[in-house]
Amino acid sequence: MLGIARLAPLGYHDSGMTGWPQNAAPEAFINAPIDEAAGRLAAILREEATGGTRVVVTTYDWHGVYGHPDHVQAHRVAKRAATMAGIAEVWESTSNRDRLRELRAMALGGPEGDPMREFFSDWDVDAPADDANPFGEPASAIALEVDVAAWAATKRRAILCHASQAPDTGWAERVPPELFALAFGLEHFAREGVPGPPRRGWILD
Repeated sequence: MLGIARLAPLGYHDSGMTGWPQNAAPEAFINAPIDEAAGRLAAILREEATGGTRVVVTTYDWHGVYGHPDHVQAHRVAKRAATMAGIAEVWESTSNRDRLRELRAMALGGPEGDPMREFFSDWDVDAPADDANPFGEPASAIALEVDVAAWAATKRRAILCHASQAPDTGWAERVPPELFALAFGLEHFAREGVPGPPRRGWILD
């Protein structure tokens, strides 16, 4: 399985959110010509597939879950690279908007000062995100959900290391571990041609 992250050492750097000044840099990933970046990734895919090895590409959904420019570009590049390399299995990471809506309703019914209530009170999952689309995808568009609750603590530490998102992620440090695992213990993936609702399983099943 090969994620889009292997493009990082190939000469691109991360972009920021929409409107951030570093996005104008020529070497920012969002400014990479699609076919050029996809060609670099396709070469890696072909290398990985040597000898008949099964290769699965993971990337973001069509609008980068919430419109992050790097995520959107990663989707475009990965899809193009998979086509160039003849890789049929492309899984698109997303979030289950219907489940998040249910969690929000539950959190808003919690006590004052509850960090989950604090988090969801400022976030309407159906409101326009960074690219004017709602967050994630509805369950009807999601093919797979993966139980990652056993790695929730690692996931939380990773979120807290994301410095550019610190103003939006400080709540994660205050949420009790069991509640964090409940809210973020599932990962969701869409796949072209495979409708929802999502089945529980693993990408390589």
